[in-house]
Amino acid sequence: MDFPYRAEYAKSSRSGCKGCRTTIQQGDLRLAVMVQSPMFDGKVTQWYHMKCFFKKQRPKTTDDIEHFESLRVSDQDNIKSQVGVSSIAIVPDKKGKKRAGDAALKNAALKDFKIEYSKSGRATCRGCEQKILKDEIRISKKDFDTEVGKKYEG
Repeated sequence: MDFPYRAEYAKSSRSGCKGCRTTIQQGDLRLAVMVQSPMFDGKVTQWYHMKCFFKKQRPKTTDDIEHFESLRVSDQDNIKSQVGVSSIAIVPDKKGKKRAGDAALKNAALKDFKIEYSKSGRATCRGCEQKILKDEIRISKKDFDTEVGKKYEG
C-alpha cells in the first residue's frame, strides 16, 4: 500500500526541510509528503520538520502516515494532537472579555481561504468554468487532499 505521508528519524544531516529551508539534523523527527516525481515514474519524498509539516500539510488520520507505529510514544502523541486540529470550523463570536482566546482558532481556519480582487481576466471559476473578469471578487480555498495540493503545499 502506498502511503501519502512518511515519518521517521533522520538517518543523517543531509535532508532539508521544504518548509523553512533549513537542514534536518540527524536523529530529529522528520515527516514527509510522498509526491509524484516529474522526472520518473515513482514517488519522491519532500521532508519537513515536525513544526513545519503541519503548517503546509493536512493528513486526515495517523493511518495515512507510514512508519507511524515505529516512532517514540511522545512523538506519536504530538502527531496525534496535530492531526485532529487540521479541520477547524470557524466559531461564532462570543460576547465578553474571553473573545481574544478564540482569535487563534479563527486565524488558523481563515488561512485556508483567500479573498481578493481578480488581477486579470484570465482566471476561471472551478465551479462553473466561467471566466472571472478583472477587478471582480474571487474566493479561493487551499486544497490539501489532491496530489497537486500536496506537491505545492495547498
